[in-house]
Amino acid sequence: MWFWLIHLLVLLVFFYAIAAIRRRSAKLTFEGKHVLITGGSSGIGEFMAYVFSALGATLTIASNEPKEVQIPTKPRSWRK
Repeated sequence: MWFWLIHLLVLLVFFYAIAAIRRRSAKLTFEGKHVLITGGSSGIGEFMAYVFSALGATLTIASNEPKEVQIPTKPRSWRK
């Protein structure tokens, strides 16, 4: 049961953060916070790095492919 509650909470924060970024009037802010992201070279980890970076967090990105880690400005799937 805790497994599903934790996943639901993560999804709610995730969608709230995306909505805040789209509104550009983010009430949710991570200014002055430090976020550790594992698996940040691709997929969900890369996207979460972008989200937290846009919300003002200081990031530490861990990956088993360190050459693939990039400064999060735009998720790779959105790049042209």
